[in-house]
Amino acid sequence: MTTFIRNAAEDVLAIEAHELPQSVRTKAGICLLDFLGACLDGVELPWARQAIAAGVALGSGGTGRILAHTARMGAAEAAFVNATLGGATSQMDTFADSATHPGVAIIP
Repeated sequence: MTTFIRNAAEDVLAIEAHELPQSVRTKAGICLLDFLGACLDGVELPWARQAIAAGVALGSGGTGRILAHTARMGAAEAAFVNATLGGATSQMDTFADSATHPGVAIIP
């Protein structure tokens, strides 16, 4: 599984923004803004504060950053906290056909 994920990540990182259609770049920007707004809205909620505290305790000394906060932690902990912030208020993007919220899993 690690090889699959690594290969998928390398494929995604190899994409140049100018290679994508304008409609895809526009949608990606909207999704990113939606995610950032959700993080800003949720950062002060009790469960978000708990996630931040856990991330700092588990990954102290790391260089990972979280959105809407100054705390630093490990990359894995920062990804967890960012996903928690993005979903804290349930104001996330939804893909109706699958009833999923891909931004919370993809963006952090």
